[in-house]
Order: sequence, then C-alpha cells, then structure tokens
Amino acid sequence: MVADVHLATLAQVALSGVAQGSLYAIALLGVLIVFQVSKNINFAYGQIGMAAAFGSFFLYTTAHLPVWFAMCLGVAAAISLSALTDYIIIRRIAHRQGLDFVDAGRVAASNLTC
Repeated sequence: MVADVHLATLAQVALSGVAQGSLYAIALLGVLIVFQVSKNINFAYGQIGMAAAFGSFFLYTTAHLPVWFAMCLGVAAAISLSALTDYIIIRRIAHRQGLDFVDAGRVAASNLTC
C-alpha cells in the first residue's frame, strides 16, 4: 500500500540508493582510469575489495575487534595483498613478450583472492 509508506522509510531508501550508486561510481572511476592509461580493462577491483570486506568481517566476528579497527585492518590487508601481487607476480611477467600486462595481473589477483 502506498499510503503506508512513511517519510522516514522513503528517506532511508533514497539515502541507501545514493550510497550504493556512489560505490558503483568509485569502482567505475578506478576501471576508467586504468583503461585510459593502459588501454586495457582490469576487473580486479571487486576481488581486492571483497578480500578487504571478508577480512574486516572475520576480524570483527572472530577476534571481536571494534568495527572501525577491523575495517582499517581489512583495508590494510587488501592494500598489502595488492602490493604483494604486484611485486611477486606482475613485475616478474611484465617484461615477457606476448603476455598482456593488465590481463596477467587480473588473473594473478583473482587466483590469490579466491
């Protein structure tokens, strides 16, 4: 029923939609910047973000850390995972002929975060 919808509920749904759209826009900007620079599409953003989310959730539920501290540690772990992927895997294969740099990085990141 349309008459039963309260203004607070409508405002909450609208605010949630704006927040979700903002997250999509940030992810799209990351993909767009990489594409403009290298002319290749890299979809590893979602996998690294999911590693941060699961790490934060694990630290919050298992280690009983405060939410803000668990989120900070989860983001730090995702940044470390990205840096390790770059230094250990991507830089070793970047100089090889016939292998696309960004595609190899995407495959390496997807194998590490699964």
